[in-house]
Amino acid sequence: IYAELSDGELAALTAAGRQPAFGEIVRRYRDPIYRLVRGCTGDPEEALDLTQDCFAAAFRTIGQFDHERSMRAWLATIALNRCRDWR
Repeated sequence: IYAELSDGELAALTAAGRQPAFGEIVRRYRDPIYRLVRGCTGDPEEALDLTQDCFAAAFRTIGQFDHERSMRAWLATIALNRCRDWR
């Protein structure tokens, strides 16, 4: 059921306490976010940790997601900030 929903709908459901909705967000974006982070760090293990940190931060702040924006862009911004902090 979650696979059919938009990113905005998934974000709203997550904010309302439906954790499986966030699982769908992770499923959709974990690979591209990991590739982005891996490119920044050059280290596959660090990239895994930072990708996890990215999604944890996104989960905590999902209520701030602007439904007019791209979920992928929002997550990429979080990931790049995590990479900057790591450096």
